[in-house]
Parts: sequence; structure tokens; C-alpha cells
Amino acid sequence: MPRTSAFERGRYLASITCTECHGLEFRGNEFNDNTYDGGPSLAIVAIYDRDAFRELMRTGKSVGGRDLGEMAWVARNGFVHFKEGEIDDIRAFLRTYHGLPEDEGDH
Repeated sequence: MPRTSAFERGRYLASITCTECHGLEFRGNEFNDNTYDGGPSLAIVAIYDRDAFRELMRTGKSVGGRDLGEMAWVARNGFVHFKEGEIDDIRAFLRTYHGLPEDEGDH
């Protein structure tokens, strides 16, 4: 599939990094013995502003600073390697995917 827009690049990145915990449809994944602890719908973080989303992806902390357990570990040990543009692309994809408008500056 093409990866020429923020949506397409974000879809690709989310599909290879988020689906294990958040499900193939990014709407949450129930707990089972083959996943960490099940992750919530990513519609929750799609509403984060750009700075809060970047903070989540770098540290695993939610708005308000709450440590998100497994997400914190993944963010600090894996997602920290994403470039800011890649994080912005994931956010752009999640916003569109979950029916939210693009922000100014999303491309």
C-alpha cells in the first residue's frame, strides 16, 4: 500500500506497532494469555493534542502524568526511537480512523 500521506504512513506504523495490544481494528484487545494485558481503544489517545501524544509515545504517560504500565515500558524501550514526524503520522492516522478532524499542521 502507498505511504505518501500522513494517514498512510501512520496506518502502516500503527499496524506494525499497536495491534498486538490494541487489536487489529485499534479498538482495544481483551486480555488473554497471548497478549500483555489487553489494551484500550486507541480512540482514547486520538483525542490527545500533539504535545500530549508525543509525551505518551516517548514516556508512556497519559494526560495527567499517570504511568500506563506496559505502555510505559514499550514507549521508553521502543517508541522512543520514532522520529517526531512518525509520531505525528500515527496520530494523524488515529484521528482520521476514529472520525476526528485533522489538526492544523497534520499533512
